Amino acid sequence: MPKKKTERNTDWDHNLKLINGVYHYQFNYQGVRYKKSCKTGNKAEAEKRFSEAYSQLTNHDFNITNNNKITFKEAWEYYCEVEEPRLTPRVLRDTGYLCNCHWSSFMNTPMSHMQEKIDWLYRDLALNKKLSSNSMYLIFSKLKQIIELSRRRGKHNVSLEYPRISQTREPKITLNDQQITTFFAHVDELALSLHESIILRAAYYMGMRISEAVNLQWDLYDEVNLTYKITEQKNKKIQYIPVRPEMAEWLAKLERKPGELICPGRFGGNHGTDYTAGLMLKIDGLMGLQEPITAHRLRASLCVNLLRAGVELAQVSKICRHANVNTTMKYYAELNLEDMRDGLSKLKSAEKEPELGNIIQFKIG
Repeated sequence: MPKKKTERNTDWDHNLKLINGVYHYQFNYQGVRYKKSCKTGNKAEAEKRFSEAYSQLTNHDFNITNNNKITFKEAWEYYCEVEEPRLTPRVLRDTGYLCNCHWSSFMNTPMSHMQEKIDWLYRDLALNKKLSSNSMYLIFSKLKQIIELSRRRGKHNVSLEYPRISQTREPKITLNDQQITTFFAHVDELALSLHESIILRAAYYMGMRISEAVNLQWDLYDEVNLTYKITEQKNKKIQYIPVRPEMAEWLAKLERKPGELICPGRFGGNHGTDYTAGLMLKIDGLMGLQEPITAHRLRASLCVNLLRAGVELAQVSKICRHANVNTTMKYYAELNLEDMRDGLSKLKSAEKEPELGNIIQFKIG
């Protein structure tokens, strides 16, 4: 008896179909058709349930019946394998530090027992080590990323609960235009080498991260067009940034050596990101700042001073090479009460002086 041909559905949207207000999914795998209700009318939730069902069935690395036995170490190694091409070496290094300091005690714990380890870690950090909410937020948000990545990819199907930690952030110090002038006057007076002056000026006048400033290269600097080529960014894109004439004057004080760093260290490599730390501490004391200023805060000072000068937010974000203007506003635009007061002072007053001819005189009695 010939097999009855299955009717082909033409109204399925990416393996999903809305039937009587409820989404259903279907797909073929190894000659077998799988069809099931998602038990929800929300398309986003339905897509999530379909993705979970499909990834668990088609996963070849782990048996779906035994996948709860994979350990946190295996999830961690899988995270590093997947994310290594996408993340910067610094982020991977910081994640490895968290692993060694806080997660090493449960590396061999199966996923089915991870909930009690997460609860224990939260109590230990909050009660015994008394870490700040920001530090705990970083630890648990990264822990969640590692575990949930392997769960979404079908490596395990354990749903865990993570502590809800609110992240607070106090405004950090920045230097205004007058303080910047004083700051660089101290730099030129106290700097032990020309390299310190150039690296710190690159952090402010070129809006560079300190890790970028210590790695300035002659081959990337165009002294004719006054541009510098940025090749190593988080988004892997190449960008040219302008070089101010006063910055070009400082670079001209060094001998141009193609193929080498502009400010090389003693043995030819870079100086390291802490190269200017000692100089910064001396300047902190001379300027009487309320909190220490770091080289990275020079980059934030540039953002604030540009905004105070009336430069548009989108342009400031472009100068600092942020992928999103929200990053500029959240971490760099440290505007204070005086900045808000100055902004309000530019508002035109709605109160007008009455003209003498328009005054209405009232008769009494």
